[in-house]
Amino acid sequence: MRALRSGLTLIEVMIVIAILAIIAAIVYPNVFRQQPTPAASEMTVVEQAKALAIARAEPLRVSIERDGTWQIVSDAAPGSTPLASGSLSEAPPQALVLRVTELGACLPVEGATAIEGAAVDAVSCSKRP
Repeated sequence: MRALRSGLTLIEVMIVIAILAIIAAIVYPNVFRQQPTPAASEMTVVEQAKALAIARAEPLRVSIERDGTWQIVSDAAPGSTPLASGSLSEAPPQALVLRVTELGACLPVEGATAIEGAAVDAVSCSKRP
């Protein structure tokens, strides 16, 4: 008589792993999608962009619209998916677009408006009086 064998064959295990990998590839982007982050003020968003630019070691672009929505995107690929986005608790008086370097310095973007019409200090990324 032959002994009964229990267990799985290698091909069965590989099929199960392949199915799990396909499911993970479909589910992962939907579960871990970037959620909008609330921010209290324009300077909070700029500080977040500064920290993100330093951590990623790449220049970023910050844009705050007049309706209070904001987003931080890679300056190398401005049309790409935002790295962070959200809406301000209060809408700003005017739109803002800044470039934050990989070292954390803030530079104006040509043709864009600075924060509330004031000049921005490049080192601290804060409004100058």
